[in-house]
Amino acid sequence: MVSARSLSNVMHHSNAMENLAMKPSITVACLGGGPGSDVLGVLDYFMKYMAGFEGQLNIHLYDREGKWGPCWESLKTAIKAELHDDRVAVSFHDFDVTIATADKNKPDLENADLITMHYFMEEVFSERGKTNVVECFKHIVQTAKPGALFLYSGMYMYQVINWVHQLLGDKCKLKPTTGPLKREVSKYYKEEFKWISRIKVNLNEEEDLDLELFDDIKEDLETKYDRMEVTYRYNGDVVYRLYQKYK
Repeated sequence: MVSARSLSNVMHHSNAMENLAMKPSITVACLGGGPGSDVLGVLDYFMKYMAGFEGQLNIHLYDREGKWGPCWESLKTAIKAELHDDRVAVSFHDFDVTIATADKNKPDLENADLITMHYFMEEVFSERGKTNVVECFKHIVQTAKPGALFLYSGMYMYQVINWVHQLLGDKCKLKPTTGPLKREVSKYYKEEFKWISRIKVNLNEEEDLDLELFDDIKEDLETKYDRMEVTYRYNGDVVYRLYQKYK
């Protein structure tokens, strides 16, 4: 369900890059980018909306090398062959938020201008209370440079939205976006967080999503989860929020 195109669209609607275009170098760190879809999303955004950028673009993807390593090697080769541009540097890093070793769950994001979390927080939400996970996100927020941007995007899950805000809210400010703001009411959603930005994604372009299977389980989902949440996910809505660490 995680596509490059949806991240590109989120970056565009969130205005995440509007104040970075004049920098001589931009560094983007993607947490949980899997086989490389987030890297392709960042590249897609730059080709569509920042084609005139003449500086250095550094993209770092952080995920489990044991699972995605072969895909990364293939992607690096393909990008180099396609772009022929030394100003674009792509690197991949072994990262697992659940493992208590500094080399795996303490990523070096100190130079990142933008940190993306595209469908990543939903994956680790169930383990949010574990010490390793708590320490990992504490490290990420504390070591990010002042002014760094955090772009969270993913499914409509009110609990996850709240959790992300709790992680970032004390150290970062919530930035305004150009996307449509929707006011939602849910038993899971706290009063101060009701205004949410979201965009529509064409589910037919999400190659990993079995739409027929989703039809089969939709009724069952609605008996267990908030009906509004299920409807937004089924319709292909992607929620996003842009935070900036206080300077």
